[in-house]
Amino acid sequence: MQINIRNITATAKIVLIEAKRKKDFYVVFIFSALLIAILSSISFFDLKGTVRYVMEIALNIMWLFSIVATVFFTAKQIPAELENHTILPLLAKPISKTEFILGKLLGSWLAISLGLMIFYIFFIFFSILSKEPFILSTCLQAYILHIFFVLLIASFSLTGSIIFSKGANITLNFILIFTCFIFAEHLKVWAITLPALSQISSLVCYYALPHLEFFDIKTLVIHAWQPMPALIALSCILYAIIYSAIVIGVGVKRFNKK
Repeated sequence: MQINIRNITATAKIVLIEAKRKKDFYVVFIFSALLIAILSSISFFDLKGTVRYVMEIALNIMWLFSIVATVFFTAKQIPAELENHTILPLLAKPISKTEFILGKLLGSWLAISLGLMIFYIFFIFFSILSKEPFILSTCLQAYILHIFFVLLIASFSLTGSIIFSKGANITLNFILIFTCFIFAEHLKVWAITLPALSQISSLVCYYALPHLEFFDIKTLVIHAWQPMPALIALSCILYAIIYSAIVIGVGVKRFNKK
C-alpha cells in the first residue's frame, strides 16, 4: 500500500492546531515550567551541592509531566474523533486509515516535543544562572533521547486507544510505563536465579518489554558529565523508532479491520 506523506503531515498539522487550542495542554507545560523556575531559583542556606538536588527535582518534574501529557493527549486523539463524528469526513477524503493513524502519531509527538523544548530551554537558562558546572551538549542529548522516549510512549497510547476504552488505555499505559522503569532493568538479573524454564520465560519478557530506562540520562545532566557516545545514543534512537513502528503497526492493523 502506498503512503502519501502529504496526508500524514496534513493530519499532523490538524493535531498541532488542536493542541494549540486546548487550554489543558498549556496548563500542564506552563505549570511545569513555573515549577522548574521556582526550584531552580531556590537556595537552601547556600549549602554546597544543593543546586544538584534542585536540578534533579526539576528534571524529575519534567519527566513526570511529559509522561502524563503524552499518555492523556495521545490516548484521546482517536476517541475524540469518534465521539465528535469528525473521523468520517476525514476518512471520506483521499486519506487511508494508515495515513490517519501515522498523522495522529506524528502530530502528537511533535506537540509534546515542542512543549519539552520549552522545558529544556527553561532548565538550561536557570542552570546557567546557578553558576554550577553545566555541559550543554549533554543537555541537548538528554532532550533528543527524551523526545524519542515520548515517541515510544505515544505509540503505545495511540495503539491502546484503538484496542481498549479510554480509561482502560490510560490506566494500562501508566502501569506499563512505571513497571518498565522500576522492574525491567532488574528482570535479567532476577531471571538468573530462577529454574531453567522460568529463566527462559523471564528473559523473553526482559527482551520484549520496552526498555524506557535507555532514554533516561538525567544523571549525566545533573552531575555535568560528558554525553554518552554518539553510537550508543543513535542505537537508543533506532530502538525507539523500530519498537514504535512495531507497536503502531499493530494499531494500524487493528484499525483497518474496523
